[in-house]
Amino acid sequence: MKKTSRADVHREFGKAAELAQLIETELGTILLAHAALEKKAHITPNCEYFQKELKTINKNTLGKSLKQIKKRLDFKGNLELIFTRALETRNYLSHHFYRKHGISIDTNKGCCKMVINLIEIQEELQYVYSLSSHISEILTKAIQLLFEIEGSKPLVSSK
Repeated sequence: MKKTSRADVHREFGKAAELAQLIETELGTILLAHAALEKKAHITPNCEYFQKELKTINKNTLGKSLKQIKKRLDFKGNLELIFTRALETRNYLSHHFYRKHGISIDTNKGCCKMVINLIEIQEELQYVYSLSSHISEILTKAIQLLFEIEGSKPLVSSK
């Protein structure tokens, strides 16, 4: 049987933390895309507004981004529960994981339990990342289609 070490725990923790940050990035894209649709950016692009909006979005916590998305999009039923659970999972990972496991990291058996817990967290966060990625892709494709239909130029500046 392979010995599970602190390094294994830290590696798996890093993978879970990365997924949490990827979710935050996708939620930011969703918020920015929704703002573009709401402001009809395909008709009247406004780079300054969207740069300011992006700066604000980038300061958001995961919880704040989720609250804003719930206000702007019709997330009901399972979708709302899935995102709420992801926030709880991310908060557990960031604020409680090591505290819960305590000195378990000092033993092979403890490290094994920690790695198992982290893999479960990764699976849950991977699902939410995939889901949020699909939503952001749909919204950004909608914007691209509207640009094509309206014949306007995209917001991307060539600086």
